[in-house]
Amino acid sequence: MSQLDTISILAGGWSARNIDRSRLPGLVIAVNQSGVEAPKVDVIVTMDRLWIESCWSKLCELKKPTWARPAALLNISDRPSWLNVFECNYKTVVFSDEPNRLNGMNSAFCALNLAYQMRPKRIVLFGFDMTRSEKGEDHWYMNYPWAKGTSNGKYVMWAKQFGEVSNAFWAAKIEVFNASLQSKITAFPKVAAEKVLV
Repeated sequence: MSQLDTISILAGGWSARNIDRSRLPGLVIAVNQSGVEAPKVDVIVTMDRLWIESCWSKLCELKKPTWARPAALLNISDRPSWLNVFECNYKTVVFSDEPNRLNGMNSAFCALNLAYQMRPKRIVLFGFDMTRSEKGEDHWYMNYPWAKGTSNGKYVMWAKQFGEVSNAFWAAKIEVFNASLQSKITAFPKVAAEKVLV
């Protein structure tokens, strides 16, 4: 099996509104709502119970490979062939290489762990802002009905966590680029989205 060249991870950050999401390079892993709203998606990752319950019928229509942790499936008994249930240590950002285990404190970090396990040559992050827009927007899509908004403190904590896994990518010889110039993540080089879209 040949090594994947590029994996794009599409998160929910507001900056992804400003790009052509049909032109994401390589295999596309989408996080939560990005998985049902973006035009080009290959894999969906979530650890959010309320989100997967609200989108279950849509996911059943799409039949895209979807990764979800057991706690997110608490009220869903179906286990269709496209659903991958993963164990998760949500108190750590240390990557797992075990099959069916993705670690992270949020869905985007679990998606990053999945991409790491696939060992591509490069990973490009879209919508990984870890900050609000000047208009106070969190997401490129409409906010969830139940969302209370992410606190600035949580954004700061999450942004720092990417530094904790940068050595894992370096050791695996995986290049990681952040296609959000406004992002508060400093662990990876930033690149203008237009330079990496296909």
